[in-house]
Amino acid sequence: MHYYLAKRLAFMVLTIFAASILAFLLLHAVPGGSAETIARHTLVGLEEEVSDLMITEVSDKYNLADPLWKQYSDWLFSAVFRGDLGTSYVYFDTPVLKLISLALLPTLILAGASMLIIIVVGIPLGIYSAIHENRPADFIIRCATIIAISFPSFWVALMLILIFSLTMDWLPVTGYGTLANLILPAVALAIHPTAVIVRIVRTSMLETLGQPYITFAIAKGLLFRHIIWHHAIKNALIPVITILGLDFGHLLAGTVIIETIFAWPGIGKLMVDGVFSHDIPVVTSCIVVIVIIFLFVNLCVDMLYHVVDPRIRYE
Repeated sequence: MHYYLAKRLAFMVLTIFAASILAFLLLHAVPGGSAETIARHTLVGLEEEVSDLMITEVSDKYNLADPLWKQYSDWLFSAVFRGDLGTSYVYFDTPVLKLISLALLPTLILAGASMLIIIVVGIPLGIYSAIHENRPADFIIRCATIIAISFPSFWVALMLILIFSLTMDWLPVTGYGTLANLILPAVALAIHPTAVIVRIVRTSMLETLGQPYITFAIAKGLLFRHIIWHHAIKNALIPVITILGLDFGHLLAGTVIIETIFAWPGIGKLMVDGVFSHDIPVVTSCIVVIVIIFLFVNLCVDMLYHVVDPRIRYE
């Protein structure tokens, strides 16, 4: 176990390092000079002309004229040895760590609410569909999941806004802090992965129900409900746990679009605003934080395998 954890942690460090380098290089490859874009957002306005003097001042202030390797090494050294992710170019020199700390909780709330919907709705529907295979209920569930998978999350978000906000006036479009503000973005983010989980749970349950030990349990005269809850579900959920771990990472990535549509004050919206303003420390740090959370969640999922099935060994 210790060797496995050490190997996974080393892999996580390398992944975080690679993600930070890739994010840093891609941000510098975006067309348009960083100094000019920052000057437009902080000094003169988006529609105004930026003088060469302003560009020089911004470049000197944030060391943007230094080689890329030096800019990255300075940021990495401060992040690793000082816990300092730098200061924002656009948010009036606010520390990036403070911006992320303010945005992290809303993102985790949104992703957690969406994950709750996926688990509470997706797993029971998948089990129900498998138990009622080829019956009308199973057919309706399968058709609904195909439709849900076909629609992208941003389109679903716009339709939810059109129906429940603009037409029925039941829920607010934007805002943060109440349950009403959370419902629409959480549902929009959860619909696609919920449909995927339903289909995976159904397939896994059908495969498990076809195993010889299930047939033997039925032949012994055990109640079918007892067989489902005490024998089938635990084995059927092993592949589902893997998908749920990956889904949480996809939810963190999906919040970039959903938070922008609903003006949700999370990391996704902070990162999008940073991309438009070439705020490189903010965007790089947001990507690194998302990668860290994604890797940590998947490590926890791997540890859960042994809890679900004690036969699984890591070494």
